[in-house]
Amino acid sequence: MPKIKALVAMKQRLQEALGQLDEQEEVLELVRHAVAQYELKPQDVFSTTELEAAVLKSIVDDSIPYCDRNGNT
Repeated sequence: MPKIKALVAMKQRLQEALGQLDEQEEVLELVRHAVAQYELKPQDVFSTTELEAAVLKSIVDDSIPYCDRNGNT
């Protein structure tokens, strides 16, 4: 019987996770629609600090071996 209880609990967690994914997909579709409709740009939505942080995270110097996104070599 303990195996059945564990499986039922696992099924419940999976159903909850799937429900959250469905909700996220719905919200993303609404956001995409609003961005397209109002021609929003990143600076309309995010602060300068957030944008700079996003840019800094994406910079990686490929010429330096073992360089990570924080600039560590």
